[in-house]
Amino acid sequence: MQVQQRAARSTLYGNCITLGRPGSGINVGQHSFAAITSNTIEDNADVGIIVHEAPSARIGFIDVAARDIHRRLALKNAAAE
Repeated sequence: MQVQQRAARSTLYGNCITLGRPGSGINVGQHSFAAITSNTIEDNADVGIIVHEAPSARIGFIDVAARDIHRRLALKNAAAE
């Protein structure tokens, strides 16, 4: 699943991303921003979440001032084993 490319922004909330072979579950690419919360990410051929080439990502929260944190781990991806 290619989520972002060059200077894009996105919020991913409440998704189930499984069996994303070949590749990663979520890919946050060059100069992008993603807020990734309350997702199930598993059984991908590579990593569950990859953040590369100068982007930024908030994983497990959307707003730094918010008190409610939504945590969901990326589990059972090939690169984590």
